Amino acid sequence: MTVSDANAIAELVNHGVAADKAAAAYLALQAGMDIDMTSESYHEELVGLAVTDPVTARLLDEAAGRVLALKEELGLFANPYLVPEQSEADILLSAENRALAREAAQKSIVLLKNDDGILPLAKGARVALLGELGADRGEMTGAWAIGGRGDDCVSLLDAMQEEESDVRYCSGIMEEVQDLASIDEAIQETDVVILALGEMKNQSGEAASRADITLPALQIERFRYVKAQGKKVVVVLFNGRPLAIPELASEADAIVEAWHLGVEAGHALADVLFGRVNPSAKLTTTFPSSTGQCPIYYAHTSTGRPGGRSKFTSKYLDTPLEPLYCFGHGLSYTTYRYANLQAAQQGNDILVSVDIENTGDRDGEEIVQVYVRQLTAARTRPVKKLADFTKLFIAAGVQKRCNFVIPAEKLGYYDEELNFVVEAGEYRIFAGTSVENVLATDIELQI
Repeated sequence: MTVSDANAIAELVNHGVAADKAAAAYLALQAGMDIDMTSESYHEELVGLAVTDPVTARLLDEAAGRVLALKEELGLFANPYLVPEQSEADILLSAENRALAREAAQKSIVLLKNDDGILPLAKGARVALLGELGADRGEMTGAWAIGGRGDDCVSLLDAMQEEESDVRYCSGIMEEVQDLASIDEAIQETDVVILALGEMKNQSGEAASRADITLPALQIERFRYVKAQGKKVVVVLFNGRPLAIPELASEADAIVEAWHLGVEAGHALADVLFGRVNPSAKLTTTFPSSTGQCPIYYAHTSTGRPGGRSKFTSKYLDTPLEPLYCFGHGLSYTTYRYANLQAAQQGNDILVSVDIENTGDRDGEEIVQVYVRQLTAARTRPVKKLADFTKLFIAAGVQKRCNFVIPAEKLGYYDEELNFVVEAGEYRIFAGTSVENVLATDIELQI
């Protein structure tokens, strides 16, 4: 059984594939689309078409039969109106589910920067929290929580007020509704300032593209002002996309990427900020230095003139060629050292192993990443391609050997005639903590 995307059938008219809604409904039904999601094309048009056209009637019967069969399989005819003793809210927001939401949020937080170990915050620290995103519960759900309720969410301010710390709050970061005197009052006699910056949830998701992915000028002005007061500044970013934040990367003391973490956002952030949780997440996307670098991604193909000092190479005159934060980047409250990378072929597999040592003073989880590059191929190949990864718990001071089995088919590609091929030849294997921070070794693959 197949289901259309929202309004997709009616959009066949917008794309010029169908002349009108009736034609769109007939084309979709003929293609085997059983359920029309939200466009009302089937509801409005198919009855009339089925009355006059036996083919439409037959197709409609077949689609309805598949839908009814699925309902029977799901038990909806025997028990169509399932009314639990508990309310839906009680089930969805049970203590067990909230605990799981908190854990998921903890594991999604990426520590981008942490100069001089400013994080985690000390117990009893005097903290100023500035910015509406730090207090607005409704903004925690993100763009696609259509039925989400802000009152069900925990904001960062909510969670920090539960800590054994002196926490002061001030808005006026997203909108200019507070004068600087209010900020001065909030940050005086504090040990650290947490700036909640980023995007409102309606600035992300579907139908929310941005031509400029830098932060608004007012947020940057507020950041500069607080830094000018000589304060240590931790930036917590709430956003649904990579942002171009070169000034924050250069001048902030720490940057915590929070994304949109859901109902337990505040608790998860406080867990990380105060060190109850050691952050382990890595970036699954690339942060550019400037909007003009986009599109920017780690698995690009090799250019004929790689960036260098010579004028006629692939580079920018006004921004670095490298990303601000690369794919796979993410810090921890401990440190890891990689050594002794080895790769060997065994049958149709590549065996990769590497030592990882936790060289810090606290336990942690490290996401070990393996990339591959085919050095010579019949067509240009990515400079690096993610081949495998795993999360490995390593206690403080402990070294572990991490092993991967990479099937040779993961090294293949589709040639010009759309045949999937795996070529013999030299491959470079990388292993490390991000796409850029890696060890490398070469292997000759025999096919």
